[in-house]
Amino acid sequence: MEDWSKDFFQMLETVTSEVEQFFAEVAKDATDVMEVFVKLSEEMTEQLQISLHIAFDELEQNWDELIEPRLIIFLAGEELETESVEFISYTVDIPLHQPSVCVGCQHYHGQSYSGNLLVCAMHPYGWEGETCPDWEAGES
Repeated sequence: MEDWSKDFFQMLETVTSEVEQFFAEVAKDATDVMEVFVKLSEEMTEQLQISLHIAFDELEQNWDELIEPRLIIFLAGEELETESVEFISYTVDIPLHQPSVCVGCQHYHGQSYSGNLLVCAMHPYGWEGETCPDWEAGES
């Protein structure tokens, strides 16, 4: 009977040893994975730092070219407000009716913008002749 108990404890010791070895190997593998992850993270961080350093160096070199013209325009805005600006004005005779050559044309627009009639995109002031070369029947 003592052999049986001795064998049982020896088997229990062997199982314990195997389980400890298994967990030691898992821990080693996990440590290896973490080391690879840390190394990869460090490489990525280093590449990012280099890229950012290059980008900021370029920005710093071009800063004056990028900002100075806008700063001059911004600061000159105060001067521009005090200067007088002359506007050119002209008058256009606008027909108050649809030109007969445009009747039924799908391109006829006929809207007035700031007092200027836009007849159509091809002939903004209308066609002067009897028949328009761009006339197309409109949808009814």
